[in-house]
Amino acid sequence: MNIINKKINNSIKSFQLLYRTIKFLRLFISKVIAFFESKIIYTRLKNNIGEKNVVFIEPNVTHAEILPGFAHYFLLLGYNVHVIMRRKCANEDPFVNMDAENLHIYKSSYQATHLLYRCIENGFDLIVLMSSLVYAAPPYDFLQNHKYLYKTKLGTIAVLHNINEFTSVSMKILIQQSRIITLQPFSNFRNGYSVAPIYFTNVETHKKNSTTQFVVIGNFEESRRDYELLFEHIDMLLAMEIKNFSVTLIGEASNFKKLKKIYRFLHILGRLNFKDMYDQLKNSDFIIPLLNSNNQLHLKYGLIKTSGSRQLSLGFLTPCIIEKHFADCFGFTTSSAIVYEKPEFLNSLHKAIVMSSKEYNYYIENLKLQSEKIHNESLQNIKKLLKGLEDGFTREMSGREHC
Repeated sequence: MNIINKKINNSIKSFQLLYRTIKFLRLFISKVIAFFESKIIYTRLKNNIGEKNVVFIEPNVTHAEILPGFAHYFLLLGYNVHVIMRRKCANEDPFVNMDAENLHIYKSSYQATHLLYRCIENGFDLIVLMSSLVYAAPPYDFLQNHKYLYKTKLGTIAVLHNINEFTSVSMKILIQQSRIITLQPFSNFRNGYSVAPIYFTNVETHKKNSTTQFVVIGNFEESRRDYELLFEHIDMLLAMEIKNFSVTLIGEASNFKKLKKIYRFLHILGRLNFKDMYDQLKNSDFIIPLLNSNNQLHLKYGLIKTSGSRQLSLGFLTPCIIEKHFADCFGFTTSSAIVYEKPEFLNSLHKAIVMSSKEYNYYIENLKLQSEKIHNESLQNIKKLLKGLEDGFTREMSGREHC
């Protein structure tokens, strides 16, 4: 019996050793591949260098929807724009409607993205880190070593998606130096510049459909959206014999086929590439964020982070149907969105369905004015941020000359 146990233990040890060896080899090979991948991408970067150069880096497989808006602003300012993004995001083609000579896209693995950040230096003016937090398990700050913050002419700035999500010394340094961009203004955060990435594609003014088209965009998670609220009120509309509408759901979803009664009014498209998502938005009459202030998990929106629905509404000139608490946080008014108190959601849906083309155009025109205002403010905030960085660079150079 002891001999059998000994053989079993030896087999287990051999298996464990083989597993650790395979794991080590996989890690080693992935690092070697990432090293050569980063060298190839960096060579392309250097070949595409222009007079003024900004590099956007997105380490996650999310947030690709904000990249066109940021690229748009820097292109307006005369920059050569370089975007390093994960392959999954790049393959969904967020820049499908942008064809600028000075826009360069680079597909990268996660490991190569880290290596690239460390080696980008001379010849580049600025690095914009599009996510300060890497969504791993557990999440961690991308900027672990502050010695890489100032290798380019103007150094690094970071986009903070959640004003509470940072832990590293590097991020604290960027916040202290106001090298931070937030996606909307926050009254409880003063160390950053608000930039709304609301450019996605050239948008023509939309005319209301004869059958009202609602759209909900984003992953179908209770912590993000209250879908039960939507389904409950669709039932109410049907009970009132109101059927002149449809609802399109875009995002990673559970199986909603159990909702047989309302299923024919739902168009469940799942996750789409950007071209298809943009096409759906262009044909939609209203965006429904489905934020509910009774849900504690929703209260973070507008307080410490923004909502993609805000950006899409402003970018595609598609009015939101939104609870007043969140409308106030996002800057929507009763002229640019259908704003409701909690008990009035049904009335708001009904109002949208029966709304005349003339009244709908009123909302569109006001939303357009608001969008243009926020666009111009965002552009000015980038100019202020760049001026502050350039003034700091000039002072540093002047100091070196006097030494």
